[in-house]
Amino acid sequence: MLSTEDHLAIQQLYAKYNHAIDSGDGAGWVRCFSPDAVFTSPAGTFRGSAELEGFAAWYSPLMKARHWTNNLVLEGDDKTAEGSCYLILFRLTPEETPPAGIYATGIYQDTLRKDGAGWSFTSRNATFDSCRARVKSFLFLAILAFFAITAVMAVFFRDEKAKSRLKFFRNVAYGYIIAIVLLAVYRMWVA
Repeated sequence: MLSTEDHLAIQQLYAKYNHAIDSGDGAGWVRCFSPDAVFTSPAGTFRGSAELEGFAAWYSPLMKARHWTNNLVLEGDDKTAEGSCYLILFRLTPEETPPAGIYATGIYQDTLRKDGAGWSFTSRNATFDSCRARVKSFLFLAILAFFAITAVMAVFFRDEKAKSRLKFFRNVAYGYIIAIVLLAVYRMWVA
């Protein structure tokens, strides 16, 4: 059974994790993990300190966010523990009003280990419930509607601007298809 001190130490680990990744402190974030840890998120699976450092270097300039975790449940003993908590990821967008919006919700499933340096994550799995799916589907429908209106204008009204927009959409669609194929090939190659 986890002691009160272990509960508090693990809660501090969760808080340090959030503060480090949100402030761009990649080294501090990596210190939350054991050297052989595995971190899995929608961005991929990262094993060991070197890959975790690579993830932190990629993530920090990409997204300014606040990780908000709650409802922490812990079970274990004085050496190992299993933990889970809910996650709300707020994306910071200073140019917008309000300046932050929910980017994703999810749950962390964690395995922890205590050694001479204290508690650390040996595995952390972030599973998202949502990740801007509604926004993506809305954008897809908006683009589809714009394309349909442009096609009607080009065919029925013989609008030259509409014809040039259709050519542009065709080229963008080809580029998108090529990008999707390359991404699929890359994911198969990496996996």
